[in-house]
Amino acid sequence: MAVADNEKPHVVFIPFPAQGHMKGLLKLAKLLHHKGFFITFVNTEFNQNRFIKTTGPNSLSALPNFQFKTIPDGLPPLILMLSKT
Repeated sequence: MAVADNEKPHVVFIPFPAQGHMKGLLKLAKLLHHKGFFITFVNTEFNQNRFIKTTGPNSLSALPNFQFKTIPDGLPPLILMLSKT
């Protein structure tokens, strides 16, 4: 019998906003998920978009049981536009 998501231990990952940190924590999250943990991964809007852009639009669909949430960057749109170039 499978354990319901609300009965699993829950881990929330909030990586330092650098892509190398996100990849490392995703590996750890996958290991914990394999051991039965429910995973929520929190990124800033900019880093989430950058991660999807570099890993491909279907990269998160390979992790169907993970929750991915974004939080505001707190930066004005002009700064975000400049950092994308």
